Amino acid sequence: MPTLTLLTHVLTLALLPQISLGQDSPQCSALSPSLAYNTSSTTTLPALAITWQGATADNNIRIVNVTDQQWQLSALVQPAYTSHTLNRTQTVLWLDTGRSNLTRLGTTMRMCHNFVPLQVAANVTWSYETLKKSVGDTGDCRALVSEACLDKLRAQYSGQAGAQRGRKWNRCQKTNNTVPWECEGSGMVETISAPNPEFNSTLDSRFAYLQSPVRDVLNTTADDSLVCAGRNLSSSTALLGPTQDYDLGVNFPIMDIMTFFGTADYGRVQSTQAHRVQIACLVPGQVTEGSREKASVDSVLARYNSTGGNQTAGAQALGRGMATWMMVAWTFVVGVAFVV
Repeated sequence: MPTLTLLTHVLTLALLPQISLGQDSPQCSALSPSLAYNTSSTTTLPALAITWQGATADNNIRIVNVTDQQWQLSALVQPAYTSHTLNRTQTVLWLDTGRSNLTRLGTTMRMCHNFVPLQVAANVTWSYETLKKSVGDTGDCRALVSEACLDKLRAQYSGQAGAQRGRKWNRCQKTNNTVPWECEGSGMVETISAPNPEFNSTLDSRFAYLQSPVRDVLNTTADDSLVCAGRNLSSSTALLGPTQDYDLGVNFPIMDIMTFFGTADYGRVQSTQAHRVQIACLVPGQVTEGSREKASVDSVLARYNSTGGNQTAGAQALGRGMATWMMVAWTFVVGVAFVV
């Protein structure tokens, strides 16, 4: 991490107020500042497991729902690790697998996140109309894209999941992220693919985005009971996702197309049940105490001059007044504090 970027992030963390740990683990006093966020959103997913049809050696697997368990996917919008600008935020995709056995899960299953960024360089993704509707989404992405688009995405990424299975695993780097024509009217851009931390990896590996010396605390922590501010790190993995400006990150949802597939090579029977696709859109909730208040959706869209994805191949140019607004925003953000 560049020195200026690291210094900016450290200064941001220094502004964080002390929090009451309550029933938190003792290590949380060191971890909590780095886990702070501006806003969050959570959706429920079915808990998954691998089962075998016939002999294990035949590798004929299925991914099934665990009927008495659920997982939770959260999008935590927090100060950006990868930018020296305090107006930037970064979304952490946090998956809590609840009571699932992570050792068994990691031995049998892998996962890719394929998320649609809200901003690419100085360009805002999605169309004006899509962003306007997106804040009312209930988690199923139907406010952003059509049912035909969702069906096509499931089919496309199901094939991509199958292509990652067993020895074909390439850490999600060869995923076909082409936007289906059924989705083009939304202004959707290509997803960014990244591997979820392996479920059975060490605690510090499952939170690799945390910086030292904070991350070093995890190296000396028992892996079965680390809870901070109500979040169970011991049952979770976290991936550092897209970076975007503050008002985009705290207002608009992240679409995450998750693919799950086995570590076992293909067997004699090839089945679509051998992999799974879950699509979720996570609309940010209220900002945490001490964070800068959300600007209205209309004012954000006007400021960024969104005119429709089709006019700029899925990304809208920033408005001319953006540079001036950034200078004004700096004076507000410098004094902002975030709480978990």
